[in-house]
Amino acid sequence: MNLGTLRCKGDVFQLGESSQEINFLSGNISISGSELAANMLSRGIPIESGEFDHPDGWIPPEQEKLGKLILSFLGLLFADPLVSAVLRKSVDLYPHKVLSGDDAITSHMVSWDFWEQHPEKWHSGLPAENRIADFGLTHVVGVRLFSIPPVYREAILHFCAGERLGAIYPRLIHAGIITYLLTMDEPKGPILESFIVPNTVSLEEGPPDGYFQSYQIQIKTSKGMINIGSPDDSKREVLKRISDHELRSKVESEWEELQKKRKRTVGYRRRRSISDSSIEHVAWLFRRHVLQESVSDIARVKNTSFSTVESSIKRLRFAIDLQPKSAVKCLRHKVRPNRLHSS
Repeated sequence: MNLGTLRCKGDVFQLGESSQEINFLSGNISISGSELAANMLSRGIPIESGEFDHPDGWIPPEQEKLGKLILSFLGLLFADPLVSAVLRKSVDLYPHKVLSGDDAITSHMVSWDFWEQHPEKWHSGLPAENRIADFGLTHVVGVRLFSIPPVYREAILHFCAGERLGAIYPRLIHAGIITYLLTMDEPKGPILESFIVPNTVSLEEGPPDGYFQSYQIQIKTSKGMINIGSPDDSKREVLKRISDHELRSKVESEWEELQKKRKRTVGYRRRRSISDSSIEHVAWLFRRHVLQESVSDIARVKNTSFSTVESSIKRLRFAIDLQPKSAVKCLRHKVRPNRLHSS
């Protein structure tokens, strides 16, 4: 799982009793995230198997947890036999090969994002691959715009409309198909597994496929501004950045108070992991939303009260964009199709 982050400016507060100011730096979008174990994700359990991080990358803990909850739901969704059968038909409609390499994956994701935003610009005479600059996007070395026919886009949207999935899900279903095509020649066979990356064609602050404010903090001194890092940096990492002996002593002696202030200023929350109860709630939501089981049946099987199951499903459904009335629509159909698991 990888989410976009953005460093930005913020408020000013004091370090100890001195007149030194601490400011937030502004910078460019950077990437940070974690890899989840595929065998566990198919059971709805988001277990980290690895991490990657740009030196300036940072994801707010609450947003990282939200991304894991979404991928947990998608893990259960892709493991469902009916869903898997439908999506494999969509794989056959995708006209391009998917090769390994970051630029290749980026090209396929940017292509979906572009045509989702600008379906009117597609025509049957387009080459299979196009320069993104030809469509008003900033040139990026190695990134291309693939021509994605409406029949493929309609297959994805039709599925999402039928399962009452929110606006973020078509590109996540597309990501799952990209992963399937990428792993087509694997010894164990291809897998449907999604990932979250920023929607750079329509980049917004806050949503799981957007960017998030990441704070790199500076101290203003008589010798200039000194970078002391983000809320995730350890005391040792911060002190490594400071060469001035007097300032090092100041930061070291007031470290606890400095930590409290900067975490309070950015609304920082330390806990990033997903609790067992949250994982169970995702399973409840999957059974209710996709399998169409009643709340009463879920509560009875799990030996849990009706109100507990109902309220948990309601909160989570809102959090991960599974409100039936606000689900996406097809390109061609005015009425949403029936669900795969109709009661």
